[in-house]
Amino acid sequence: MKCDGRAFSGRYGYCGFAPEITIREEAPEGLRFAVLAMTKDVVAGFKALREAVCQVLRVRLDPNAWSE
Repeated sequence: MKCDGRAFSGRYGYCGFAPEITIREEAPEGLRFAVLAMTKDVVAGFKALREAVCQVLRVRLDPNAWSE
């Protein structure tokens, strides 16, 4: 991808795609707990949270993945 020096991203040296996420389950347990705790105030239940995450990631919800 070629940088356009006139664009904001080109002037500040960004001209590419974000690297692919290869590690998905290595977040520290405390961080995972904090993320779930923060969503409790916004989303009603883990099923709704899973649906929201699947919608953002554009993947199909697997009903057999895990339960409440």
